[in-house]
Amino acid sequence: MSEETWDGLGRARQLLADTERLAQTITTPAVGNPHGFRAWALREIVTALSGLDPAEAERVARTIPDPLYQAKAFTDVAGALVKVDPGRARELLAEAERIVPRTDLVLLGCRALVAVVGVLADLDPEDAERVAWGIADPAYRVHALTEVAGALAGVDAGRARDLLAQAEDVVRSGSLDEPERALAWVAGVLTRLDPGGAERLARTIAEPYAQGRALREVVTVLAESEPDDAERLAFTIGHRLRRAQALTLIARALAASNAERARGLLIEAERLARTVPRAWWQARALMQVASALIAVDVERARDLLAEAEQIARTDSHPDPVLEDAAQALARIDPGDAERLARSIRRPANRNNAQKKVAEEMALADPDNAVRLAHTIPSLAYQCRALAGIARVWGGDLRWGHEVADVSAERCRA
Repeated sequence: MSEETWDGLGRARQLLADTERLAQTITTPAVGNPHGFRAWALREIVTALSGLDPAEAERVARTIPDPLYQAKAFTDVAGALVKVDPGRARELLAEAERIVPRTDLVLLGCRALVAVVGVLADLDPEDAERVAWGIADPAYRVHALTEVAGALAGVDAGRARDLLAQAEDVVRSGSLDEPERALAWVAGVLTRLDPGGAERLARTIAEPYAQGRALREVVTVLAESEPDDAERLAFTIGHRLRRAQALTLIARALAASNAERARGLLIEAERLARTVPRAWWQARALMQVASALIAVDVERARDLLAEAEQIARTDSHPDPVLEDAAQALARIDPGDAERLARSIRRPANRNNAQKKVAEEMALADPDNAVRLAHTIPSLAYQCRALAGIARVWGGDLRWGHEVADVSAERCRA
């Protein structure tokens, strides 16, 4: 390991120690949770520490005052220990499963259990399946079953298929509020076993937008190993926004090996994005194209990000798009990205944008990244930004299994 790498690891450890002390001073209550912001910040520190020093990460996790965030933190540490100390990983996962709330915050507890399943599936698929079937919410139950199937796909394809069939049965039972989204999860994992079957499953969804989501999941898997098949499928997606998203995903996968082909796909994705009628979705699609373009055409990416910002600001709720645009812009113009982040109206999105920009700056300009993090007015977001910077310095080791929130409609693009 080089001296420079060791310095990065050392700086990461010191920053995390300083950030932990700062996080322990947070007293601002979250809505319905007096310890929420402190617990949230400490969990981020654990996530960053897990890849550097699992024992220290566990120590910090045990100071988290909220059982939900503590369970998530134990799961992060377990993820780091899967290969080096599987026995301890199993113990932490069992503890996480035991303390996850099952009465208050039921859906958040279900989401945390999916993360437990995601790590446990690599250690003991049978036990992971047990936990998955015990999840109360049917949507998260399906998600967990697909996690187990994904872990089994390369070692026991027959059992993986059985689990996906059972997950599909849950979806079609009529107990889910949004079954099409869950079918997309099933299709995504099924692609690793049977791409044709996954495509057929996706096409059983009648509504074009939802069908496009499922086909996009299939494309995402195919893009890494079968880009020709992924491109063929992407061009058959009827919904223009979903087709643009799928083409953008393929271009990202191809950028390093075939920049010209990636650029051509992004030109088509941009054309499609411009046909999307609603400003919010058009801006988001253009921002995603611009983010992918950074790898093949920086100047065009810069122009497109500026245009996406302008379009987003014509919508009544531009902040989530501006947040992601700031993150992308930080890769090519950190100063302008900081300007954009600070211009966001809603405090949570503004704070999160500054966090993302600081993380993007962490390697190229570490001192400036720390400076920006310390300017975030929310102490919880400040700690999360500093933990994110440390994670980048430590090698961008992200062990935590993040689970999508199945209830936030605006964030599903």
